[in-house]
Amino acid sequence: MAPPIGGRRERGLRLALHRVLTDGTEPSAGGDELGILVTLLALALVALALLALTACDPPEDEGPRPSPAEYFDAHLEGLCDGLARCGEYESAASCRALVGPGYVVDPDLEAAIAGGSVVVDGAAARACLEFLADAPCVAQQFVDGADEAGCSAVFAGTRGGGEPCFLDAECDAGRCLMPRCADACCPGFCVEPPPPAELGGSCAVASCVPSAYCRPDIEICTHRRDEGSPCDGDEACRSDLVCAEGRCAPPPDLGEPCAVTCGRLGLRCGPRGICVAAAFEGAPCDPVLDGCGGLLRCDPSTSTCRRPPAIGEPCHVVCAAGAVCDDVDPETFHGTCAALRDDDDPCEADAQCRSQACHGGRCGSSRCVE
Repeated sequence: MAPPIGGRRERGLRLALHRVLTDGTEPSAGGDELGILVTLLALALVALALLALTACDPPEDEGPRPSPAEYFDAHLEGLCDGLARCGEYESAASCRALVGPGYVVDPDLEAAIAGGSVVVDGAAARACLEFLADAPCVAQQFVDGADEAGCSAVFAGTRGGGEPCFLDAECDAGRCLMPRCADACCPGFCVEPPPPAELGGSCAVASCVPSAYCRPDIEICTHRRDEGSPCDGDEACRSDLVCAEGRCAPPPDLGEPCAVTCGRLGLRCGPRGICVAAAFEGAPCDPVLDGCGGLLRCDPSTSTCRRPPAIGEPCHVVCAAGAVCDDVDPETFHGTCAALRDDDDPCEADAQCRSQACHGGRCGSSRCVE
């Protein structure tokens, strides 16, 4: 099940996706989590833009404003059309069946919009949704393009430095510093994050400008390289390129050689080091490399692609809606699907709770913004 969308949770998805795109080693050596993470991030961005659209009055010439449910249906359909076009899902309908149940919006974000601590940019929201409906199939371009299209600019906080907050989105500088606290709702305060570092600047505590990447060995912002330039990882290359055999090159296409990942939605790096089409439900798969599309997983007992496991079944990262992959082995990332816990049930992590909020060892309401 996807976490509620908004603030720090969406940033976590972005960081996890970045790790898979740049080295292909987390959380599995086969890179098969790429489709999962892109799907979840895309859903997060759609949900953010959806909230913005439903919170804004449309121009008078647009006619009656659709209900939130109508907006969600339309934009989920657009997203799944794009993912099916890229071959990540067998069809838009199968995408909707797998992705739709994971749509959960952070109640704090809804409350912040209603209370005025977050204002929305309807134009950025619409631009984001237009991008997602026809997003490129190169995975890094998908991530970078979403930001460039305005998906990260949909919300603007109204609170300045030092003012209380519960969400990054409430702060005009986009950063809410949260304290360590055992209570259910402990407010943080808005802080000014460091500006993006320019080429040649330090990225030890700041991100780099879009044209650069943070070179990890020296923590210096370095220019992303063009095709044919030497590289030590995909991040060193332009967003439309990957690092192949030490050189920046276009992502390998179907039937072309690959190393770990192919860098494209709808493709997987097969056991012979050749890019193959992602396998769909019921198709044969390799339990080690996986190779299944989207949220499908390779069932080791049958070596076929199947939908996410249900409660009580073995899992690897993802479970069906209403369940969480629990008791996960830190080495293999395998566990067992368990039912989400209700308020007042014992917990060790937010993901175990239906509210996605574990405080003081108990599940509770995730809403803190009044």
